[in-house]
Amino acid sequence: MLMCEEMMPDSVEKFYGQNNGWRMFDGRMLTPDVADFLIEEKRAVAAYLEKSAGTLHQFLEIGCGYGRYLHVALKHGVNYRGIELVKWLAELGKVRVSACSLPPNCSAQIEHLSAEHLHCVFPNPESLLADKCCVFFPFNCFGNLRSPRKVLSELNGRNVEVIISNFSCSEEATQARLRYYAKCGCTELSRQQNAAGMQISSCESLQSLAYRHESLEVLMNEFGFRLTQRLSLSSLGSLFFFSPFRIPEPEISPRLPTSHERFLLQGFIEEPQCVEEDKSHALMGHIKSVAWGVAKNAGMLSVYVHDVGWTAGGLAWLTSSSINDNALAQIATGTISQVVECRQLPGTVNVLINTY
Repeated sequence: MLMCEEMMPDSVEKFYGQNNGWRMFDGRMLTPDVADFLIEEKRAVAAYLEKSAGTLHQFLEIGCGYGRYLHVALKHGVNYRGIELVKWLAELGKVRVSACSLPPNCSAQIEHLSAEHLHCVFPNPESLLADKCCVFFPFNCFGNLRSPRKVLSELNGRNVEVIISNFSCSEEATQARLRYYAKCGCTELSRQQNAAGMQISSCESLQSLAYRHESLEVLMNEFGFRLTQRLSLSSLGSLFFFSPFRIPEPEISPRLPTSHERFLLQGFIEEPQCVEEDKSHALMGHIKSVAWGVAKNAGMLSVYVHDVGWTAGGLAWLTSSSINDNALAQIATGTISQVVECRQLPGTVNVLINTY
């Protein structure tokens, strides 16, 4: 039995713990367009499991309910683990696991656990590089999380791939969601567009956010994951596949930055050629900015900075603090290969640096 700190109830637990919470797991409550979305979701995940079965040790379903993907994972010979915030759903899942026939060399379990306590699933630092795991957020579950950054911090630096099933923010998808939630008994439904996406709420404590795909990608980048594939399931939404930028080395390595820290990125950028070549002083211009969201993959460093004139071809070096101190330890040095504007954060760019 897992021994973790006591879980505090949140809106998700309150919503699904009510008498009509079961409707969200009843196939008869699905509207035709939401049913089509889930059919395509299952088909895509099954194809991923079939392709990855030889290298994937465990399939972890977040917000698994009674174990929706239990038999899908086991069918492809992948160990299944589900976590569920709502106790009565987790208990039903445990019963379902007990009743199923396990394939040879396969295991399955479902636990009453919050996604914010994933350290209970990955308890040992020594297991960071253990067999690869896939963490799956089905049916817009990621948009229901109370603290997505806390959840992602639990996954940062681990050998995991992340799959997120996400509704679209389009008007068509929003109207489809409203019809579905109404059919499930939700009342006083309201919608609100924000920087992250489209939020739908109800008086029964439903709080469901459909992320804009740009917002989702920026958030995942912040915690060391890059988008490797976006698969459209229907007009209602897509499946997003993320892989870690960098898998940590098993031996102790020099200190690398964590996603929540702030750093100082400095560089030298070529000045515009405003004088004749033979009169040029051949000196570059110094530039610096606070940096965050650092991630490393092989010889490439990705970092977010304020746009103060970064350009490709310049030189850059990252230090361990945003304080201007000559004694600060250098973390990485390289040449700037690409500068990408971050549309979600005006005045911010993503700088890609080739390190040597």
